[in-house]
Amino acid sequence: GLVVLAAIVCGYAFKGPTWGTFLLLISGVSGLIGFWCWIRYFPRTPVGRRLILENDARDWHGTDQGKRELAGKEGMAHTTLRPAGTAIIDGQRIDVVTRGEMIAANTPVRVVKVEGNRVVVTAVE
Repeated sequence: GLVVLAAIVCGYAFKGPTWGTFLLLISGVSGLIGFWCWIRYFPRTPVGRRLILENDARDWHGTDQGKRELAGKEGMAHTTLRPAGTAIIDGQRIDVVTRGEMIAANTPVRVVKVEGNRVVVTAVE
């Protein structure tokens, strides 16, 4: 890149604006063609296949799908929930939040809502 830039500057300095502009256009068009070829053919080369992931992200999930099953279940607050903390639900430690209230440790809780990875609980009366 520096050599091409130096050639363009030298074209303007030593040969005039016509040569400088000609070199600028040729290097721009060549750069675009080279970039297109790189994008088009590099993934098919042995090095490109080793650098690029084979799997796409269609099957990946940003949330834990198993947490949806927690809705309506009851458990025990493992830590004090002020309003976030940990609860034991179905024998698993789960990070939970309340709707704003503070719940003491070892208080029975019920899952009222699951929003992605956010598990909302309330104290059981």
